[in-house]
Amino acid sequence: MKQVFSKLKKSPFIGCDIDGVLKKGKLAIPKAAESIKFIRDKNIPLLLITNAGGNLESVHASYINSILNFQNDEKYKIKDNEIILCHSPMRSLYNKYKDKLILISGIYNYEDVIKQYGFNNFITVNEYAHIFHKELLPNKRFYTNNIDKLYTEYRKRVEKRLNISLDKFPKVDCIFNMTDIRDLFESVQVRR
Repeated sequence: MKQVFSKLKKSPFIGCDIDGVLKKGKLAIPKAAESIKFIRDKNIPLLLITNAGGNLESVHASYINSILNFQNDEKYKIKDNEIILCHSPMRSLYNKYKDKLILISGIYNYEDVIKQYGFNNFITVNEYAHIFHKELLPNKRFYTNNIDKLYTEYRKRVEKRLNISLDKFPKVDCIFNMTDIRDLFESVQVRR
């Protein structure tokens, strides 16, 4: 450990991947918690990075804390601002795109995440396909009996969010991919 620490003193912070370094699946990797404690005890700033996403940084921090058994230990607990998810850099795009229409794709809670980042002017790939290009959804007809009902629900939801009528779709200014794609075939066709 002394050799490691001598090298660490020269570092302004430690950046570390989460998956495969601190945890594997839902289990902590041996010595992961001990390593975090060592870093904290030496007052070295820590940044945990992952290409995962779909939740807020606070949710991911809580998840990591539960895996490492730090939930009730303020000294070692991972903080929200020490987590960088695949979509975390999008927070910095708020001023540039807050008034622009954003097409978003992803899985899990990506709509909630983009709203928490302050963006309200967006449409999801799924909403876009259902409202404007049902031909992009041939497989959905096999497992969705009420595709027309979905169309109506999506249309109302998007018109309310954007405060516009969707007789003609407005120009999309940018595309945010919040996480892995939910439906590859749908997303690839919409983005081309």
